[in-house]
Amino acid sequence: MQKTFLKTIARSVRANRARLLSVAVIILLGVAFVSGLGTLSPSILHSFSEDLRAANVSDCIAVREEGIGLTLLPKILSVNMTESLKAVE
Repeated sequence: MQKTFLKTIARSVRANRARLLSVAVIILLGVAFVSGLGTLSPSILHSFSEDLRAANVSDCIAVREEGIGLTLLPKILSVNMTESLKAVE
């Protein structure tokens, strides 16, 4: 029984060699593509963050039509992680 089963599998593999090879290549390309995208995303985000930090880009810009009065400045500075305020005219 075991011997017949192994012969059948070997015969099936020999008969469908091109099909098996093409499926294996497609699977390898898919795995390479997905793993490449998984590696690419963190490195792009890291370099983007570093470029913004190097250019000293502001994280937030607060604008009001009436302007920001002196009474709001202490409240804005009390917000967590606020380092500085800069007036723009």
